[in-house]
Amino acid sequence: MPTDTVASSGADAPASAPEPTAAVRKRAEYDQALANDISDAAKLLTKTLASPEALAELSYTAAELDAGVVLQKAAQAQFTARQGAAAKAKAKQEEAAKLFAELREDFLAFRQVVQVNFDKAGQLALAGSGRVPSDAEKFMTLLRSAYTTAVQSPYTEVLSTRKLPPSVFTQRQLDVDAFEEVRGE
Repeated sequence: MPTDTVASSGADAPASAPEPTAAVRKRAEYDQALANDISDAAKLLTKTLASPEALAELSYTAAELDAGVVLQKAAQAQFTARQGAAAKAKAKQEEAAKLFAELREDFLAFRQVVQVNFDKAGQLALAGSGRVPSDAEKFMTLLRSAYTTAVQSPYTEVLSTRKLPPSVFTQRQLDVDAFEEVRGE
């Protein structure tokens, strides 16, 4: 990810969903093969235990096959838990990306208001000029600084007339906190 970008005058266009990478496709194929193997093992063990003829042909005892059933169920439980954890991690990552995009969009709109209503010194104090970091940690620091300054005089008076009262910046600070919580910071 690049470290800095120049802020555009409008909101960034939303990106379409990227194609899965080769590593993601390979992992999906591996997961499917593993799920199939676990399922096949369950079918084979169940069928073998239910058939006295099949059991007689094998060199395994019913007790050994029962132990195999226990192992198969444990493998299924672990696989299900791993898939659940992966789904939660993906959902968390998607939520963080959504929150980051919303924070960025709000900030770019705030910057436009700052650029129109303040001189260079005011713009500098409110992060209305210069580069906008694409790095999440640096961006959150910039947001906190800008929003903390925005509720101070003389900025709050001007921003309040532009429908940006202190309560908006309090909520935006909470949004930054929510993003950091989702990211696990």
